[in-house]
Amino acid sequence: ILRLHFFGARAFRWSVVAACIMLIASICFELPAPRVAVPIGPASVVFDVNFWPFIAGTAGIILGLLVDSRLGSELAFLDMACICQTDAQKKAEGINSIPAFLRRTNELVVLLSDGYFSRAWCSFEVAMFASLNPNGEVSVLLLDMCTRVAICSFCNWLACAL
Repeated sequence: ILRLHFFGARAFRWSVVAACIMLIASICFELPAPRVAVPIGPASVVFDVNFWPFIAGTAGIILGLLVDSRLGSELAFLDMACICQTDAQKKAEGINSIPAFLRRTNELVVLLSDGYFSRAWCSFEVAMFASLNPNGEVSVLLLDMCTRVAICSFCNWLACAL
């Protein structure tokens, strides 16, 4: 979800470029395309399906998310993953370092789920970010909505691939 948030626009550009290149290549080099017959009443219409741009576009967005994001300069601090949860001393050191991380942060991304603000810890981080970065950006990603978008995107891809 975070990778899509930070690198989705660049990945989309990769996808469009790859699809356009493959469309031109498929026309210039006459790449094979399956024939599809669509029944319309008693007759049927037969046409070629050029699936090459779709394949290249899908590969472009996947490569954009996986490869291009590694070339960028975006760094993320995930408190749950970056602060030791098992060693009390290391955990205290990590918690005491949060203001330093937040002070150097341009954007706070909240992965909002049910009960997010019922945990004092989460409210503390948002309030701390707001006080340390009055001009900073807070983005809220609804985890439930992100899951639905991912499922719909996968189903759309699957339907187009068939």
